[in-house]
Amino acid sequence: MTTSDSRPDNGDGEHFFDIQKYLDSLVRRSNAAPLEDFSGLSPDQMHHLLYHPLDSVGSPVCLRESISDGTLDSIPFFRLVEEFVRIVKREEFIKLTPKGALPRKILHELYGFGFLKEESIEKGYVKLMRESDSVVLTTLSIVASLGGLASKKDGRFTLTNRGRKFVEQNHREEMFRLVLQTFTGKFAWEYNDRYPVSEAGQLGWGYTVFLILKFGETDRTAGFYADKYMKAFPTILMRFKDDPFGPARRQCTDCYTLRVFSRFLKWFGFVQFNDDDEFFHREKSLVKSTDVLAKVFALK
Repeated sequence: MTTSDSRPDNGDGEHFFDIQKYLDSLVRRSNAAPLEDFSGLSPDQMHHLLYHPLDSVGSPVCLRESISDGTLDSIPFFRLVEEFVRIVKREEFIKLTPKGALPRKILHELYGFGFLKEESIEKGYVKLMRESDSVVLTTLSIVASLGGLASKKDGRFTLTNRGRKFVEQNHREEMFRLVLQTFTGKFAWEYNDRYPVSEAGQLGWGYTVFLILKFGETDRTAGFYADKYMKAFPTILMRFKDDPFGPARRQCTDCYTLRVFSRFLKWFGFVQFNDDDEFFHREKSLVKSTDVLAKVFALK
């Protein structure tokens, strides 16, 4: 508290204590204080990760100002989008199936690049006959549309002016930032699974990136990160219910692991992660950061 000599004067020579300013200062200090539940982040920092995850001002994680071509070449999902845009440019337009999906010829060409392999296709459980047979290619089609790189209209996929500019002027870094923003901010991750809680994993994805940057140099289980995520966002765990498929915590962990590690961080080359051998125990699968993550994101 302030001393009597430093208190403001009310004009009559009497000093008074400004309670509102004092309370405001307490709130500011509280919001800036690190919390154990947030792995050492303050509420202010968590707010930035939640609502402005790619904004360098105020966030504990930021995109690096410059990302090299070599790094971009190591981001599988981005490379897939990049090749798709080039194919649309080459073909002038892609005629879609009656259901509005990519034709088999284009699917095989895209999958053939080998950027992202899918176990069900590789082991012959599923044949790539239609777009819905590949979760990667289905996501690619949606992200390209949502990001304004290509447009679906009148049964055709055509390149937009934005997509044409990127591919013709080789604006790879700008295009990557758009793909990342679209994938994390516009594309609904729940579309690729049947888990009941839509925001699980995608809400606070920047916090997971922070955790991987902080702890990811050492092999840790997916369950390690899931526990920290649920500790920071307990209301998400509360939305899962015990059922015949397992207890709520197990379901939340599996959902988080699938959406965040299998179908985001791994697709972007940010982590080493293989859950094939732990399909029924995803929480035991090991996670480790890659050099790509540190070349794209930085801790502040």
